[in-house]
Amino acid sequence: MGDLQTGINDVGTMMVAYTDPVTTQIFTEIQKDMMSQEQRLVELYKAKMGSELKPAKPTTSTAI
Repeated sequence: MGDLQTGINDVGTMMVAYTDPVTTQIFTEIQKDMMSQEQRLVELYKAKMGSELKPAKPTTSTAI
């Protein structure tokens, strides 16, 4: 899920970095598709694990 969300953000960043209309349209379609896949993944997770989601636990400790 995290990689998918990172990809969505990266594509959004690339969309504003390029002004070519064709490139922007391609990035827009990619982002829309990835957002759709993200929602589908959430649905699959809920179907498999139940609707009661618990907050994620950090995998790394806080840097001080």
